[in-house]
Amino acid sequence: MEVSDLAFHAALGKLVGDVGNADFWRRLTTFLRRQVAFDTWVAMIFQPGHAPVLLADCPDDAVADVLLRDYLARFYLLDPFCRFALSGPAAGLYRIDDVAPELFRQTEYYQTYYRHMVDHDEVQFLAPIGGGRVISLSLGSHGVFSAADMGVLQLYAAWVPPLMALAVRLEAGPAQAAHGGADLQAVLERLGCPRLTAREMDVMVLMQAGHSTRSIAQSMRISPHTIKVHRRNIYEKLGVSTQAEVFALLSGRMVR
Repeated sequence: MEVSDLAFHAALGKLVGDVGNADFWRRLTTFLRRQVAFDTWVAMIFQPGHAPVLLADCPDDAVADVLLRDYLARFYLLDPFCRFALSGPAAGLYRIDDVAPELFRQTEYYQTYYRHMVDHDEVQFLAPIGGGRVISLSLGSHGVFSAADMGVLQLYAAWVPPLMALAVRLEAGPAQAAHGGADLQAVLERLGCPRLTAREMDVMVLMQAGHSTRSIAQSMRISPHTIKVHRRNIYEKLGVSTQAEVFALLSGRMVR
């Protein structure tokens, strides 16, 4: 793409004119897809203490709808991008391998949900909008984004996040809505499980998200031995013996 590419600038001007329209997110992803190939997309707002607010997405079948519903209800807590977005990053473009923990692709969450929702590679444009909230536009690929793809997307990262923030301000309604999704503690309580302590809940979420015992210990600033004690107590309270069984319990696939 060159400065003299009039078609590009005409399309960009049309996109800017669509900011605030109900169809903005589809038009934005259509514009991006003309430059870089991707297979799935979803726009949402991550917010502290609540489930994400869904702005728009491109579900391609009933299975995708179910997976997204489960994600918004509970499994967003295991999503590396959600955790990263709520840590206070600057606006910009980020890639899954740069934000995910070291064991992420070995987790039940990855195998059961992420691999089917996103498949292999993912990038997100993130745009903080105050109050700890962050707008996310996720682009998923069945393959791997090339160096050239990433170069183009990094170039667009100068204007896509500000445009996303402007769109949400103009839409207003969805951005202010408090999503009623359940957190994992509430899910466990509905299943009749004993209540976990705050520390145990933190350890369980980090384990399920793909963090090793060592990285959990470093993150929480306690010893690996203490993490192992917490894990043993979690398993005892939940009546399980493996991380796979914890995930099955949270997914509603384990009969108690």
